[in-house]
Amino acid sequence: SGNPLQIFGSSSKVDANGWPPGSKRASFLKIQGCTVPDPANKGFSIAFTNPEKIVTLLAATAAMTLFFIKDLRGIPFEFSFFGIVSFPKFAFSLTLGGGTWQVLFVHFDNFLPEDKIENRFLLIGGFLGAGKTTLIGLITKDLEKSGIKTALITNDQGQGLMDTASARQASKGLENVAEITGGCFCCRLEELVSTIKDLEATTRPEVMIAEPVGSCTDLMATVLQPLEKIHQTPMSLSPLSIVLDARRALAALGGKKNKGSFHRDVGYVYRKQLEEAEWLVINKTDLLENDDLKDLRARLDQNYPKKRQFYVSAKTGEGLDHWIKALLSHESGATESMSIDYDRYADGEALLGWVNLEGEVFMNCDPGEWLLQLAREIGDALDRNQHEVGHFKMSLEGQGTRWRVHQVMSGDDIELIEEPSPQSHSSTFRFLVNLRAEGDARTLQGFVHQALADQGEAKVALSQEAAFQPGKPEPTHRIG
Repeated sequence: SGNPLQIFGSSSKVDANGWPPGSKRASFLKIQGCTVPDPANKGFSIAFTNPEKIVTLLAATAAMTLFFIKDLRGIPFEFSFFGIVSFPKFAFSLTLGGGTWQVLFVHFDNFLPEDKIENRFLLIGGFLGAGKTTLIGLITKDLEKSGIKTALITNDQGQGLMDTASARQASKGLENVAEITGGCFCCRLEELVSTIKDLEATTRPEVMIAEPVGSCTDLMATVLQPLEKIHQTPMSLSPLSIVLDARRALAALGGKKNKGSFHRDVGYVYRKQLEEAEWLVINKTDLLENDDLKDLRARLDQNYPKKRQFYVSAKTGEGLDHWIKALLSHESGATESMSIDYDRYADGEALLGWVNLEGEVFMNCDPGEWLLQLAREIGDALDRNQHEVGHFKMSLEGQGTRWRVHQVMSGDDIELIEEPSPQSHSSTFRFLVNLRAEGDARTLQGFVHQALADQGEAKVALSQEAAFQPGKPEPTHRIG
């Protein structure tokens, strides 16, 4: 036996642990085994991580060939592939004078069992109304179309979450979608860890996507780093992506103003989200004029020069492929946590009212039109009383169809979306309301009740409802 041969695709320099400088992981090959034919030792192990291109396999083949030729000149051998086994495992055989050697490509992480492959955890945050749920749905569809199994974890301060229904709609399944309610991931970390383990055991996803509450920040110190350093999750953690509504981001950075704006303490939470992001994902670029988009780029470059930026549109699909590929090929590298005033953070969250309603609707009218008119009446009430909207979502589901409406900024037109719902064939309709806006939660709840009372075309039976201001965040762990 000899010393392992290591080949690095990007750098020949390595640190004391055998990794390229400045990186925790890299694409590499490790080849070790006998340098002479030995019937008692026929095994070779070749390992690599993050294989992005076929060139990795070609490099491995070349390395193996050179390795043998170097020490076994003059010894006849044959080289043949004998199959692909659930990529990224790849096997072939080498027949030497002393017998056949079988070579298997596997992940380097402690040589995982052959029935398990390394998976990846994506934490995608961002403020209320930025479009996280829509983007995550598009990522899920893209991955599943490519044969990559996914699992989704949604999160909210209350119950009856429309985002969970949207996630199930996007993934065409129920068992691979989980929901954590009653607090952000940071305050429900043990539940998050338990949920991750349950999903791994039941659905065995290759990619797990988690969407935190839109008003939460400090996710690096309270979620990602504890997952890695305390719970030692076996998953690769992708960089923390924070999704921004391009219009709100431009206004927050001193550019073109919107019709309404949040209190400065709510703005503090928003700015902290941008500060801790490893990647900034600017969504809804289709809603900005070219000059405004150039202004936003310049302001982000000036304020966050070291952050990688992705410009995308959930509506047109522009930029999504580039972001998805990056998420699957890079790992979180942040080592320092940002400083944050938790009292001011709590004050900012407490300025936002949370209203959730769930129930059944009995009607003899057009469901979509009924939902749209109801949403417009609630939206007008919020606008008249100057309650800035974070996000306002309602859905109606039944008879094989799901109707949903949403508004993410005061004054925006309310859009109606109709889509098939294979899981729902009831003669009644399931009704959900998720309203997040600046103001007293009971007042916001009153607007919803008044709108329901004003309509006379349907009977609404509410099964549960909640109206509250979020409490002060109390993370389970904070590293940094």
